[in-house]
Amino acid sequence: MPGESNFVIEDQILGTSITWEMVETDFQKAFEVPSRCGPNRDARMIENGEKGNTSLLIRADFDWDTKEEVLPKTALLKIISCDKFKSVGANNAQMNFRGEKERAAWMHNAEWNLYERARECPEFAEIAKLPAYYCGRAFDEALEAGYLAMEFLEGAVCLPAYGVLGVDEVKQLVHLSSATEDISKFISASLSPVDYQNSKAELLRYYYKTMEKEVKHHLLPWKGHEEFLQEHEKCMPLMGLISLPIAFYYEDKIFRDFPGATSEKEAAQELFRDKLFSSLDEIEAAVKKHYI
Repeated sequence: MPGESNFVIEDQILGTSITWEMVETDFQKAFEVPSRCGPNRDARMIENGEKGNTSLLIRADFDWDTKEEVLPKTALLKIISCDKFKSVGANNAQMNFRGEKERAAWMHNAEWNLYERARECPEFAEIAKLPAYYCGRAFDEALEAGYLAMEFLEGAVCLPAYGVLGVDEVKQLVHLSSATEDISKFISASLSPVDYQNSKAELLRYYYKTMEKEVKHHLLPWKGHEEFLQEHEKCMPLMGLISLPIAFYYEDKIFRDFPGATSEKEAAQELFRDKLFSSLDEIEAAVKKHYI
């Protein structure tokens, strides 16, 4: 929604360019109701919600002035802005963030378009396990911001880079909408190196069987399970080229504000590095097998 944009400073949500009036208007259009947010509306940053490189994650609690049952009492607002890009660039001299408006618009609008289209296809949203999407705005060049309003999941936690999940928990990530390259990233990043080596074959088999079941009569892009495994192995080096340099670069940032004791921090750093070096070992093996 490019163009001139006017808003009252006091109406801004946690100092962003997104206002309560904008959110209220978008909810009214999405749910076809005249409800107002109410005087006791509230917004607060969720835990670690300000640490994203490109966006803020904010919990919005509404005080709707009507009793419309379709309206959610709480929503997660994901607000992307040029300010976040600028702050990351200012704190990381090696990163070039010129053209941050174009980058922010491209990143936000890609996600915004996905949710807008998924709302028109509930079956896809269910298969892809997308959270309920309420409304949002494309990146506005005048505001230098855009936002999404979606379902707020109580009890959700943000797994840090040094955290691990169990094998059964990782299976929740292994579903149809996860592309092969994402599976390479999810499994290696979520499990401890030992669990990864012991469970990788099982998880990849589970993923393949899940796809066979979900696509039903449609053909998969591989001739069989073995070809799928080869594609997974080929993806590992490509994903490593993107993710590992970033992971090594951000190690200091990740542990700068570690919440635990020194001994816990040292153990977390060791696990973080074990994950990285385990991935490097697998990448080396894949390169030797498929590219040399």
